[in-house]
Amino acid sequence: TSATAKSPCPGSPPCSGRGGCEASTKTCWCDVGFAGKDCSGEAPEVLNVTSLLPPEYAEALGTYKVDEMFLEQTSGTDGKIRSMHWDRTTSGWVISEFESPCQDDVCFFAYQQERGAPPSKGYVYGYPDFRAYYKPMVYDDADSDPSAQRGYHLSVEYTP
Repeated sequence: TSATAKSPCPGSPPCSGRGGCEASTKTCWCDVGFAGKDCSGEAPEVLNVTSLLPPEYAEALGTYKVDEMFLEQTSGTDGKIRSMHWDRTTSGWVISEFESPCQDDVCFFAYQQERGAPPSKGYVYGYPDFRAYYKPMVYDDADSDPSAQRGYHLSVEYTP
């Protein structure tokens, strides 16, 4: 959002200068370390998960460093939650679906030697026989809307 234009998002500057404004929904997408409707609050960058129920989730106990994650609950009727995040261990972007048939809930993966914006194409899928999805599938609103902040509103679209 331009500094001279009236922003539909809360905060002054919009999102307190600590996140990006999604004008269509009047939503702030806060940078890591900040939270709240206007990104004015601080948020921990490390989470310590000490207990979980039910017992089958026990393997998720531990300490986690918070990193950028793009999270969306589908607008469809299945109600499944999907996410896109950077994985430090494998140096790449992961597209996940919680409780999916995909191996470790990782449905797509794109290797990236140096971390940057998620690539638009080049994702691998299908376990155990991996396949490369060569067509563009990650789109940034900034490509079609000059007022959108790059990297804050992405969509994933593909045809299996």
